[in-house]
Parts: sequence; structure tokens; C-alpha cells
Amino acid sequence: MRFLLGAFALLAGRHASGDSVMDCVLHPPEDAKEYESCPSFYKLFPKNESQKFSMSPGPNGQYYENKSSRVGLSHFEDEERVQAVMSESVKAQDNTYIAKLFSDMSGMWLFSDENGDAVGAHYTFDLLEANLPPEEMHVLMPCKKTAVLKMECKPFDWLPLLEVGWKDSACTWTGVCEEEAMECRKITPYFSKCLPAEDFNEDDTFKGKPQSLNGASSETETGKEGGEKNSTSKATYKKVTGPEAVWPWDNCYFSGQCAVEGYQCFKNTRWPLFAQCMPAESCPRPRGKDTLKLQEVWGVDKASDMTPQKMVRRLLEHPDKTGYPAEWRGENGALKRRRLKECAEKNSEVGSLASANFAYKAEDHVKAVQSVFSKCGDEYFDFAKVDEVEQPKVLDLDLSDVLDLDKIDLGWDWMDEKLYEEAGGSEGWDCDNPLGPEASSDTGALKRDEARVTAWKMGLDPWETVPETKTSRRRRLQQIEVASSTFKGLQATQYQGEDTYFAESNPDVYDLPPPPKEKEYSYFKKKMCGDVPYHSWAPDKNLAFKLMCAPLYTWAPNILLAPGFYFAPKFTWAPAITLAPETILAPKGVWAPLIQTGPTVVAAPLWVFAPKIVLGGQFVFAPENVFIPFMVAGVETVLAPLNVIPDIFADWVFKRTDFGESKVKRFDDKIFKASDKKFIADKLDPVFTFIEEVDSKVGDVPLPLPLSEEKAKKIGLRKSLTLGAFFYSAIGLKVVCPRYRVDKDKKPLEPLSVKVFYYEPRDTRLKKDEEEKLSDQCVVPYPSDVLRDLPHLPKEAIYAIKAFEIAENLIPKPVKVAANQILTFSTILAEGKLPDVQKWLADVLEIDEKDLEKEDKEKDEDLKGMGASGLGWGPALYQSQHSKFPLGDLEKLFGTNSTILDMVKKVEMPSISPWEYWPFKKETP
Repeated sequence: MRFLLGAFALLAGRHASGDSVMDCVLHPPEDAKEYESCPSFYKLFPKNESQKFSMSPGPNGQYYENKSSRVGLSHFEDEERVQAVMSESVKAQDNTYIAKLFSDMSGMWLFSDENGDAVGAHYTFDLLEANLPPEEMHVLMPCKKTAVLKMECKPFDWLPLLEVGWKDSACTWTGVCEEEAMECRKITPYFSKCLPAEDFNEDDTFKGKPQSLNGASSETETGKEGGEKNSTSKATYKKVTGPEAVWPWDNCYFSGQCAVEGYQCFKNTRWPLFAQCMPAESCPRPRGKDTLKLQEVWGVDKASDMTPQKMVRRLLEHPDKTGYPAEWRGENGALKRRRLKECAEKNSEVGSLASANFAYKAEDHVKAVQSVFSKCGDEYFDFAKVDEVEQPKVLDLDLSDVLDLDKIDLGWDWMDEKLYEEAGGSEGWDCDNPLGPEASSDTGALKRDEARVTAWKMGLDPWETVPETKTSRRRRLQQIEVASSTFKGLQATQYQGEDTYFAESNPDVYDLPPPPKEKEYSYFKKKMCGDVPYHSWAPDKNLAFKLMCAPLYTWAPNILLAPGFYFAPKFTWAPAITLAPETILAPKGVWAPLIQTGPTVVAAPLWVFAPKIVLGGQFVFAPENVFIPFMVAGVETVLAPLNVIPDIFADWVFKRTDFGESKVKRFDDKIFKASDKKFIADKLDPVFTFIEEVDSKVGDVPLPLPLSEEKAKKIGLRKSLTLGAFFYSAIGLKVVCPRYRVDKDKKPLEPLSVKVFYYEPRDTRLKKDEEEKLSDQCVVPYPSDVLRDLPHLPKEAIYAIKAFEIAENLIPKPVKVAANQILTFSTILAEGKLPDVQKWLADVLEIDEKDLEKEDKEKDEDLKGMGASGLGWGPALYQSQHSKFPLGDLEKLFGTNSTILDMVKKVEMPSISPWEYWPFKKETP
């Protein structure tokens, strides 16, 4: 049997060989002699030359390291401030926390040497500044001098292809599945995937339910490209054996052919392995207007000169030019830094900080931030303007609109402008050397109206998928004005722009929505949800509905084939394809190729720095950082902080301080547990077997250690490595949530502590080797649990932990009980299992389960012969054996007070109740 290491293995190999996800170069200042009295300056610059810092993901998030000097750079924020803002937002039941964090996010980028001593700090004031090191750093050093340093960061040049050839993975562009038992089948014109050959009949129909094929339906006629309906009205799914002609706006680099007439394949040299099918006459050519606008908005000459750092700086310094919403803006960071500088120099001694190594002393970083801002509170929260002097006007003339580039008439209509913007401008397009001929009937291409009908039946916008040409639009408008037109002809010309008035038209065309009306189109901004900036300087096509209520910046090819809802900023710097609904409620940054074929909900910061494939669904409700190739083959729900980082660190790096047993009262003994009955997870287990086999074989490939075991031990690295340390696959129905660590040697299992932070694939390895065992059920974490789970926290932190525990024990019991039951019930369902309600009732009411089983048998006997008419479900659960059930026992269930119980006791119990597990009528006393 032949296995494909695939793109993940290749990309993982790059990580194993030392390639960094992002490299940053720190340049020395021109006046280096000014800092001769600062020893820390020479730690940053051992030689008077630029220093390279490579991203090396560490336990505390992003970490950049200079391999030669061993100086590290990491960001830490004021955690108390974040928690306070989040709490206020929760109490108010709104999402204002996003805007508050963007406008007032205090923290620091901290340089530390190999011993963990602080070398210098750059203070940050905005969430945008925490994403990556700033382009200009104001580094405050222990010698009380501030050096202004330039730092240039460049992301890794990822290949946009992520077709790994595994079961259920995409094969749209290459048409290749490496496993012999797999075939590439075209599900829709825009999506093909690898499926078992045995699942299809000889006539290319699917043996199972078509709904399992990601959007395919037995009632959907997908047309020539996606299969045709046969005599039994079952859809066919064409077998693909290599690159084929692609549909409009898709990547045609591998085939060089387009599937719809009038479209042609043009290459763009800005990205490797990328070309796009577009109308032959719309290939964008250079125009001076683009350069002027790029200079005005972003301060660069070409879109390719734009870097993530430059964009962040521009958003912070000139938010008005970029269209950044006023309600999201804070005060200019330069003004904050100017006020804070003097106060920090007076009140903070960076050099006197305790050891603050990134791997195991993160609390010192947080203390440093908090100490500075606590002493400089007045200066920090003074938002008055500084040194603002109004300049006198020489001439009283208003010239603000003289250079308004939107008002320059180039003779283009709104559709020309729209297509030009969606192509990302002219940079990189080779319009004179197409990769293939223009598609026509001679090449077997679909007619435009047929393609529109197919797109409409797929749920896409037909006029976005195949827009009208300028000629056909003009012809249609002229024919509408012909007074002698019959009603049928008038209807045809209204809905079908490609056919002439006298031509026979496709009857399905009449079911299409009308073409968009001619309107003015803003080249630089789309207003879909208020005054929200939308900047696309790369090929960006939306073929489905999109509601955008937050800034969206696209700097790499992006295609959206499903509904998207954006309520928080999204940044795209690498090719992204979305084939399923996506909801964005928190900042999302994409820095590496991303393919989503399953629904995704992002409700917490998500940063993707390495290739990621979502084949099922993903729901992100806690921070997630991806630094190595990551594939979701199933459905993953993230409810706890997840860091996908190389599994190269020794176990002592993650060692936690033992603070003794937690004193928090949790009330989680009577929670929902999974039933033994078969449910979704059991049915899906065989589906993921193949992927698990491939994942295991690839992951077990040994890798040579570049250092001796002795050196590796000193710097905190593992003694031996495999390829599995550099990629991670979430296979099946996974829930990442806080769980108990349990003692595997004791029966019953004894809870030890709460695991809050996850580090994959390390945690998977520990579970496989039985070095760490976690509870089956999720638990509600408290702030004291978070502190206990931080690596290498000093023992003095026990006082803070005890203070938290005292406060946590003041939380009312009903709140804790409800939280535990809601969490366990929902997470069991997310794992594809069935909650055991009967066992839960037995635990809550302290009833013997055998009695409940006997009760079930009696009910089953009573049900026989009753037919479908009766609501009488046999002897009611509480009427038969537990008719003397004391209502006061509700305290065991919800911890309710006597006032509520007195009210409930007045409610009579029905003789026969359809509410099987609820003994009271739904009425008020």
C-alpha cells in the first residue's frame, strides 16, 4: 500500500530542517556610539550589524530568537486589563471588548538574554501591535536610554497548494489521490475530493446518501462539470484523473484551461503556482492611478512592497486614510509612548527585573508590565493632545478634493472598476502570455448562461460567478427599449444578456435573479455594514453572501464560496479558500495557506502562521495559535487555549509548580456523562481509520537530532525527534477543553489538577505514551486553576492563588452547578456522543440505577399495543416508584433556596405526564 507524505510532511520537514515561519531583522541605530555605556545594547548587537530573529513558537505564544546571541523576543500583555475588559463586556452582554482591546491594549515586547534577564522593552498600546513585532521599536534599556530601532519581518513564502491526497481531502486543482483505494470525484464545479472507489457505482452515482458529500444533493443537477442527473434522478460525480478546466476565478495554474466560454487563464507572478480564470478582456493592465492611491493610503509604491508591519503601522498612524472605523481607534501610539517614556524611566528599572525566560518565567513579564502602568497610571490615562499647534493658513482655499482619485474619470464603467479591484490591481499579471487559449465551444467550454444556471443551483450568485460582458450588457439594455418586443422576448433579454433577441434561450434562465443594475462602484471601499474598510490588493472573489461589519484586509488570493459573516478584523496574507460558512467574531490572521471545507466559527483570537486544512468543522472559542502544519479531519471545538507548536521541548520546560490541593468547591460530582448507546461518534470511527493510519506512519518517521544529547538537554530540547513533532492532525470529533489530570494508577481515578493550556502535538504524544491521563468530562476552570497551570510559577504565587480561591468559593452553588451541567452536556454532544440523562438523574436524586432500569422495562411493556395516539408513556417515572419524592430534593439538583421551593411545592403532580423527566405541570401556582 502506497502512502503519501503529502504537503503536510513536506512542510513539516521544512520546520524540522530549521526553516522559520517568519524571520525578522533588527537593524542597529546610526548613532550606536551613544549607547556605549549600555551593556544590554551589546547583547542586542554583539557586532555592529543587523541581527536576525527567527520565529520559534514557545509555551507562552510567539517567540523570536537570535540563534547566535541567544537573545529572545516575546510579547506579553496586561492580563488584568484584558480580564477586566472582558468582564465588563460579559456583564453588559455586548461585544464592545473587541473595540476596547484594540484601542487600549497595554503590554510589551520584551528582549531577554539566554539567562532570562531583561535586555530591553518596547511598550504596546493596541491589540494590533501584539500580533507581530513593530516596524519601529522604542526599546527602553536598563541604562535608562531608549533606542529607536528598525525591525523588518517577512513571512515564509508558502506554496498555496494543500492537496494532500488523503481521504476526504481536496483534489480540485491536481485531480490526484495518492492512495490506491481513493478516487478524485468532482462534487461541485469548484470542489473535488478524494473518496473511496468502492462508494461509487459504475454509472458514477454515489451508493450512500449524497448529503454526506459536502453539499451534493440527489435533487441537484450540477451540470456538465459536476455531473448530470441520470434516469433515476440521482446525481453523478465525475471521476477526475488529473488537472481539468476550471471554473471562473479559480486557480488554473495546473490545467491552463477554463471551463466557461470567454474565459482565459492568466498567471500572476506574485505568488507561486497561481493563475486565475477571468474574462479574456478583463486582464488588468497597469495604470498610474494605482500607484498614486497606494502611496496615499499605504505609503508604498507596489502592493508587493506591503508587509504586515507596514500595514499595522499605517493603521495606527493614519487610520483615517485607511478607513479604519473611528469607534475602533485608540489614541495614536506615539502620543501614548511619549507621555509614558519619562514616567517609565523614572519609576521602572527594567534591568532589576527578576529572571524572565520565555519558557518558564512568564509571570515576571506580566509583573513588569503591571508595575510600569500602575506607577504611571495618571500619565497613561491622560488622553489630552500633546504639542498640537494649529498651522496658519496662507490662502483660505479648500483643496481637499482636488486629488480625489475616486473622481478621476478613466472612461471605465462600474463593472470594469469592479473586476479590476477584484483582481488586486495589475501587479504581477502577465496579460500578454496566457497559459492557455480562450475557452470556447471548440474547447468544450460551457456557455455563459448555462454556467450561470449551474452556479445558481449551487447556491452561488450567478452574476458574480459569470458577470455580463460590456457588449452583452449594452445589447440587453438596448433591446429592452425596443417597443415592438414581445413579452417573452423582453423577459429573455432582461434575464439573458448573452443571447440575441431572436436566439433560442435556456428556459432555466428565467429562474435567475435579474442582473445587477448599473451603479457607481467605489474602487477603494465597499460599504456593506456602515463605514467599514474593505481593502483587497490581491485576487479576491466572493461568489456567495457576505456580511462585513469589521475591517477586512486581503493581501493574497482569496475565494469565498459560502456565506461569510465578519464582526471582527480579518487579515489575509496567504492563499485562502472557504467552501463552507464562516463566522468571525474575533480577530483572525491568516499568514499561511488555509483551506476550509467545513463550517468555522471564530469567537477568540486565531492566528494561523502555518498551513491549515479544515476538512470538517471548527469552532474556536478560546485563543488558538498555529505555528506548524495543522489539519482538522473531523469537527474540532476549542474551549481552552491551544498552541500548535513543534514538539521539541523537554518535559521540564512545561513543568508546573506544586501548590498543593486546590481548595475550590466545584460541585461537579453530579454532571452529565456519556451514554453507552451508539451515537454519531461510533458511526464515524471507521471513517477516520484511514487518516489515523496515514498520520501514524508519517509521524513515526525518525529525524536526526542536529545537536548532541548533552547540548539538547541543556537548552531544553528532547533527546530524539520524529516527523510527528512538526505537524498535527485533529482526527474525528475533538473537544479541546479544560479537564482534570487524573492518577492513572488509582481506581477510581483521582483528580489531581486542572489542565487549562494545551500544547499539541506534545499532549497527544503524552497521551499515547500514557504519561498523562485526562478525565473524560470537561470542567469549568477558575482563575486559580489558570495560575496553577502556568509553567514554573514561583512558590510565592501561592498567596495570589489562595486569594483567588477564597473569592471563587463565594460564587453561589447554583451558578457552579448550572455551569458544570451546561458545559458537560454541550461538550458530550460536540464529541458526537449521547448524554446519559438517566444516569444523571440517578446521581442527582440519589436513586439506584437498577430501579430506573426496572422502571424502563415496565414502561416498555405498557407501551406495547398503545399505538401512536397516546401521550401516556406508561407509569410516569415519578408517579410509580418515586411518588413520594420530596420536592425539597430539588436543592440537590439546582441548590435552590427555600423561597423557590415553597412556591414549587404548591404545584400539583399530574396523573400522566408527557414530560418524562419533569414531574410538574407547566403552569404557575
